[in-house]
Amino acid sequence: MHFGLLTLLFCAACSGGSEQPDNKPSTALPISQDGAINVYGELIDVREVAAGDTDTYVYPINEIYYFDESLPTELGKLKCAVSVKELKGVEKFACSEMCGVYVASTAPIKAVGWTDQNKDFTVSNGGDKSVKYSLYRYKITTPNEWIDVPAVEGQTASLLLFGRDIKVQGTITYGTTIAKVDELRETMVANPSIIRLPNGELLVACSGTLRNTNGKGAWVNFYASADNGATWSVRNHGKIEMSYESTFLHNGVLYIMGTNKPAGDVVIHASYDNGYTWTNAVDANSGLLLEGAFHSAPVPVAIWNGRIWRGMETNETNKKVFVMSAPVDANLLAASSWTMSNMLIYDKNWPVDGKSLKGSQMIEGNVVITPDNRLVDILRVDEERYGRTIAMVDVVSSKKVTFDPTTGFHTLPGGGKKFTIRYDEQTQKYWTITNPVDQKDYGKKFEGKYASGIKCGNIRNHMVLYSSRNLKEWTEEREILASDDPFFHGFQYVDWIFDGEDLLAVIRLAAPEERGLPTRQHDANILGFIRVENFRNN
Repeated sequence: MHFGLLTLLFCAACSGGSEQPDNKPSTALPISQDGAINVYGELIDVREVAAGDTDTYVYPINEIYYFDESLPTELGKLKCAVSVKELKGVEKFACSEMCGVYVASTAPIKAVGWTDQNKDFTVSNGGDKSVKYSLYRYKITTPNEWIDVPAVEGQTASLLLFGRDIKVQGTITYGTTIAKVDELRETMVANPSIIRLPNGELLVACSGTLRNTNGKGAWVNFYASADNGATWSVRNHGKIEMSYESTFLHNGVLYIMGTNKPAGDVVIHASYDNGYTWTNAVDANSGLLLEGAFHSAPVPVAIWNGRIWRGMETNETNKKVFVMSAPVDANLLAASSWTMSNMLIYDKNWPVDGKSLKGSQMIEGNVVITPDNRLVDILRVDEERYGRTIAMVDVVSSKKVTFDPTTGFHTLPGGGKKFTIRYDEQTQKYWTITNPVDQKDYGKKFEGKYASGIKCGNIRNHMVLYSSRNLKEWTEEREILASDDPFFHGFQYVDWIFDGEDLLAVIRLAAPEERGLPTRQHDANILGFIRVENFRNN
């Protein structure tokens, strides 16, 4: 399998020719102490090397193989550049200083300059599918010169390149990076939301950019931009603990609403200084609205019939759908101001796309006012086969929601993943950004997690703008971002706002970077920002 987009977008610095040094032993050159080894290749990760540690995996995706005790001692304190087991691995490398570089291969490297160390070791799976590697050393005599890794006939698993400081080159930047997780694969970006403050600043909230060390929920991290998204600074880190949070302005006050932890209580906090400080939700008079186990996402609020509304769900295997509302002039920090509707549960026998989709649920609802001035809660239908269905729940009153499965399901490509719906007065259209499934990606496979093929629920490598006049039929307007790699690219959980002729979007973004790969497309390593210019002009 070859991911052409990633390969074509390879930095100009990598275009240098291969060095052809003599084949004399390179014992005088140590493994680089201070200089970085830059590597380039398809889906390259940088992983720790630990002999005998069965929890330190060698290959991305494939959480089986580990370095056993046969690993040569000189490799034990290094890092390893490696690709998915089925791919070649590093294709080019360069070092900032003269040094020797170790490369391990499953087949002989016969090219000039590569010295066989006469040391073999095993990458084990604890069974009969272990992989045998032979160790080679290359002498770099010209710093910063790119060296081609020769083609190896009979290679059965990714090449392994070892070094103390390895950086992946040739990765793609999508939009503007607001922040990255502080420790790759140790945490993930979640729940991004964006708002324009009264002073003109942009404020973005998310969780996961900083690792939470207290063993509880996730800290909310706030970032602000005073130049329309060109640059970002930290507004507030780790002052409040929330999940599934939405930011919104109401009566001149900035609020953030969600749960106090995953599967936690419903809470709301207020800020009177543009997000620098926040109130604490400690009881029913200060923002603790509902006790229990609840779920949601960064979703819009709506003003309708003199009340402010937000969609919620319970947090259990088959989540129950409900809405919460309060009078527009009420104290939103008081639990007594809020009314909770009845709860709806997804019936797994309901036909979706003409079939019964076992394991489905309705989650992450958007409260939206319809063209005929009704209020509905539009939710993603979470299923693995199609990923194109939404459910429209009718909000009858503050205490009653209903759903008719014979008329309530509609088609929205990408409706199986989280989306935000907003109404544009100028076009009199509803707009959203989703992750539709490209059929050529469906069923792609790699050994390990995706041995049976990737399912549509995990395919998030296309980010597309859609519009609708009635919330039932949706038209594709344009593709915003795309990659041909569904395993490590995810342009997901997009929240966005109107900004004149443009849309401003914040993204839970998974993508390869200098440090290596995210765990998978779902586990985002980047908080990203993008401007969609002239969105009304297709």
